[in-house]
Amino acid sequence: MILQPITSIEFARYGALIDMTAPTDGGRKVNFGAGDGYKDAHTDLPVIDTPASLGMTIGDALPARFDAMERHFHTQEALFGAEEPIAFLLSVAGDEGPHADDVVAVTLPPGMLAVLDRGVWHSAARGLSRPTRYFYLAHCYADEPTEWRAIAGGPVSLEAPDR
Repeated sequence: MILQPITSIEFARYGALIDMTAPTDGGRKVNFGAGDGYKDAHTDLPVIDTPASLGMTIGDALPARFDAMERHFHTQEALFGAEEPIAFLLSVAGDEGPHADDVVAVTLPPGMLAVLDRGVWHSAARGLSRPTRYFYLAHCYADEPTEWRAIAGGPVSLEAPDR
């Protein structure tokens, strides 16, 4: 499967993108601040619409084989990389589960957040050339109802991009 920059797809099918390096994005105002030795940015509005836990994952490097994807109906999920781009799979929400023909593979650069709508199928993220740390916001709690399903017509494989 071919990796695409997340900005090259019609992402509104999956959720919203927030560019933390731009003054405004996606209806959310991004504000900038600076002080002695730092610069920062924050959104005026909450990133997801539920209380949120902050999670951190270290995704293996590509290449990778994906047999299943997950979705959540109890929360949106925002994904964002720290220092390196991350790659992951997306598929539109649907009761039948993800199908390989409907899956897209995207890269998300640091400084940009992908806010996934409820019910959107997605994989865990991977680093492009090395194991990579990334973060997520979601309403996480014991026994929350995240659903995993096999990718029909899968698995889906991702190769590392040529550098």
